[in-house]
Amino acid sequence: MKKRIAALLLCLAALGIFPGCASILNGSVTYVTPHEQTASSSPQSVIVANTYEELKARALDFVKQHAETGSIQVNSYSGDDLQADIDRICGEIIKNDPLGAYAVDGMTGSARQIFTHFDIVFRIDYRKNVTEKQMNDIISVWTLRSLRSDLQSKLSDYATSLTVLSKGTDLATRDDAQELVRQIYYENPMDIVMLPVISVEFYPDQATDKIIEFTFGYRYASSILTAMEEALQNNVKQFAVEVTGDDDGAILLSLAQRVMDVTEYDKTADSSGDDIDQNVSATAYGALVTGKAASEGYAMAYKALCDELGLESYVVIGTLNGQSHAWNIVALEDSYYHIDVSMCDVNGISTAFLKSDTEMKKNYSWDTSKYKACNGPLTYNSLSGSITGGPTGNHAT
Repeated sequence: MKKRIAALLLCLAALGIFPGCASILNGSVTYVTPHEQTASSSPQSVIVANTYEELKARALDFVKQHAETGSIQVNSYSGDDLQADIDRICGEIIKNDPLGAYAVDGMTGSARQIFTHFDIVFRIDYRKNVTEKQMNDIISVWTLRSLRSDLQSKLSDYATSLTVLSKGTDLATRDDAQELVRQIYYENPMDIVMLPVISVEFYPDQATDKIIEFTFGYRYASSILTAMEEALQNNVKQFAVEVTGDDDGAILLSLAQRVMDVTEYDKTADSSGDDIDQNVSATAYGALVTGKAASEGYAMAYKALCDELGLESYVVIGTLNGQSHAWNIVALEDSYYHIDVSMCDVNGISTAFLKSDTEMKKNYSWDTSKYKACNGPLTYNSLSGSITGGPTGNHAT
């Protein structure tokens, strides 16, 4: 009976009746192939990488997408040790890549062999305070000018943060980044009414390309700061209209007189350095709206008025007799001069108006590399003598 069944099966195989089976002809080897099946749905696209560079790029794509897991298929890897390279990639992304250093708290990867290929699975943990939206909002900047523009826009809106991907902006340290924010503030006294408390973080810490995270803290709500800004701008426009003078020298003198007329010197704030804690006395608003200011408030007010009238001026941050102090440098007849309106108010206008570097260095100190050299021939006496009547009021000497 068994012999008959075996013979029957052999005949059927020879006739090709058994699907999926190859016949035994001339000593060929028998093999079985799977039956074709219709797919119930279209297969998902497979992410493939076969080199170290490709594998790292695909892993970075997962980070950019804020994905918590990601799978990559490796068919023929060019490296020697796949798992070691996966570990190396995770470390490089966290430590050296700007986005990875900024967003990723931890990252691991594992390789599993499946027949002829490897399935790589990355698992990514993100910093708790970094969301997908925050990552998408990161602005790429290639020049310092572009970064300045973005910072000025945020500061003018009293925003609380700005995160940028810096590509060669030459900001080497956090101090450099904070100084850039301060420069923008001192250049725009009417558009940024108060200097925020500045915090800066670099990701990674030392790299040409890095993410820079600026955080700004304010004593007052943005709505209050906006109202202060509007009040300041209104007063600046009003005071500028009231200024008299036939030339730039006369106008500069009249502007100083106007600031002194409406402002009381806040010696306590100046000596304590309270401006770093956002004291209103350190602002142009303090000088021209509330009527009380430290030296920085005088300097910011004077620059605001000069800006309104199109006169070139700068705010200088330095020291007077060893204490933090601020004053102005102005352009006049192709030269530059120092004007300290706060000390003009305290000691008389002739003591601190149109001074040279040499004269100022007797009591003042500042970083001369950051500011214009002041060596012009004019003095207060030569200027006031050419103005009919000279200055008037309690501040004239």
